[in-house]
Amino acid sequence: MKLALTTAVLQPGKGIFDGCGVYTRQIQQGLPACGWQVVAYEQSSYQRALLRGILRPAPAPADILHVTDYRVERMACPVVATLYDAIPMARPEYANQRWRGLKNALMRHVARYADHIVCISEYAAAEVAHHYRIAPARMSIVPCGIDEVWLQPLASTATDEVLQRRALPPSYVLAVGTLQPRKNFSRLLRAHQQLPAALRQAHPLVLVGRPGWDCAELIAQLRQAATTGTVYWLSDVASLQELRALYAGARLFALPSLHEGFGLPLLEAFASSLPVLIHAGSSLPEVSAGAALAVDAEDTEALCQGLQRLLTETGECQERARQGRMRAEQMTAAVMSRQLAALYRSLL
Repeated sequence: MKLALTTAVLQPGKGIFDGCGVYTRQIQQGLPACGWQVVAYEQSSYQRALLRGILRPAPAPADILHVTDYRVERMACPVVATLYDAIPMARPEYANQRWRGLKNALMRHVARYADHIVCISEYAAAEVAHHYRIAPARMSIVPCGIDEVWLQPLASTATDEVLQRRALPPSYVLAVGTLQPRKNFSRLLRAHQQLPAALRQAHPLVLVGRPGWDCAELIAQLRQAATTGTVYWLSDVASLQELRALYAGARLFALPSLHEGFGLPLLEAFASSLPVLIHAGSSLPEVSAGAALAVDAEDTEALCQGLQRLLTETGECQERARQGRMRAEQMTAAVMSRQLAALYRSLL
């Protein structure tokens, strides 16, 4: 069987892929093991494709087309599309205002014209179904998965090299994500700064992420805090090997994001055997399945208490790290690929 896959998000030169890029690459690499030939599908002009689709469906490029970048067009074969969340409708304040209207229009088009919708969590599916009025029969939930490489041991020398080159301390609180309002890094920074001085000095905050939208104030805060030696901002991490080393060197991982369709960094931290602090909302408790410590991340004091608890309660940290590792081993990219392959077959 042949699967056509949109690959625009896999353009070279972007360093580490974002969640959409990781997801697309996992499908591209994982489906051949499930008996599917995967071919890249790239539209020469999305606008032309939309106009053409008004008259008649485009010729089928394969047995199934899977769209991972919202740009659905009518095809003479089943079209599967992934909707990761419904942020433009559900939480418009967390959507980039410059692109919110366009993304919302694309998602409405997906909801109308895709033959089947894939959502990456139960939370995302309920949100998408409600805001875009999609019947449950047209939807499936296929959770994201972690790449096998994350479950393999990383040489201590690789971690040491990165920590030395980056001038990082031997223990730190790690957070990973694009700098944008919904990631809630400003509140995490304030919570970390409210830790007892000795604890804050022993376990600085290391934030890994590129600038996103509406982050100028956060960047100024990070630069100011960096002068105290208790905060490090790394905006140029461009390799998976370095990212894995940064996880390996951490004491704990914090994911205070206020809205996620899934939250792949949570699995990355679990695979790295880290105790994790998450926001008790959106998809994160579902993905964590109780392995992470969940707090109200809209409450700075609750975040601070959660950080302090995981930095001082050794027994709880070890148990949460153990449970998290087990959770990561259950939720792999290979499992995701098998579920997608079964879905494709059911649509033919």
